[in-house]
Amino acid sequence: MENDRMLAISTKQAYLLEKLLEAGSNVPKLDDKNIRIFLTRRAWGLLGGDAPKSEIKKDYAYTKWEEHYLDHKNMITYKDIQEQYSKFVLRADLFDMTELIDIKPPADSTFISSVVEPFDDEMMISDAKLRAWLKHFGIQKKNQHHTHCSGHAPGCDLKRIISEITPEVVIPIHTEKPGKFRGLAKRCIIPKLMQPINL
Repeated sequence: MENDRMLAISTKQAYLLEKLLEAGSNVPKLDDKNIRIFLTRRAWGLLGGDAPKSEIKKDYAYTKWEEHYLDHKNMITYKDIQEQYSKFVLRADLFDMTELIDIKPPADSTFISSVVEPFDDEMMISDAKLRAWLKHFGIQKKNQHHTHCSGHAPGCDLKRIISEITPEVVIPIHTEKPGKFRGLAKRCIIPKLMQPINL
């Protein structure tokens, strides 16, 4: 809103917002002037073209739950974003990157990644695919930004927290690399399966 842009969300996010509203949660309504529901094309690729609405709806036969969004006043397609890209922030995941083929984002577009850094082979492959898409569309590295968002504190924050608290003992219990905690406190106790720790 501060950047005079509307947030374009997926139909999955729209569905979740609807369910949260039904449950009494204080979340934005889908008819909010700052929200748009971004519908992607299906197998026939009719959405955004001249096809009659009745034919477009047939293309959503396998995803019936999405069909009612076709008639929503805040529904947009790739054409809407393509024609006014400076008016939108598009929320997308790796599976949505193919939508950029139709959107054709300008090279000066900004990409913000808000996920955990890859830490296993599968995540590294997904990250490489994402970087390849960004490179394909010419989105420059200077316009690519990453913010850690996983629910877990990154290592640098854990070190800072331990340094500020200055505990006598650190017991790492939710990590794949407990040995990294050695030397951060007077004592580091690395738990062993089925062995009690006396405090």
